[in-house]
Amino acid sequence: MGVAVLLLGAHDGEIGVSPALAPALGRLGVTHVQFVSDERGFGVIVEGWAFDPDSAGEVADLLGRATQRVLRPLLDVAISDEPGGPVHA
Repeated sequence: MGVAVLLLGAHDGEIGVSPALAPALGRLGVTHVQFVSDERGFGVIVEGWAFDPDSAGEVADLLGRATQRVLRPLLDVAISDEPGGPVHA
């Protein structure tokens, strides 16, 4: 699954995905969008089975924001609480 985190800086006003924007995101392969924030700014986590993280800048353009940084996954680890269960990294 393609995943990227777009760090977009401060925000002013509403944040979200409008119904008109959803088809354009879908064409980029995005199936899930999550917005996160702290006191310094906000970010958007985008993912999808057909999403290419190299197109993350296009997602920011669709949102009307300038991308400050794009973070890509380095490691994905599944945790199991079963003793002796399989470990996948």
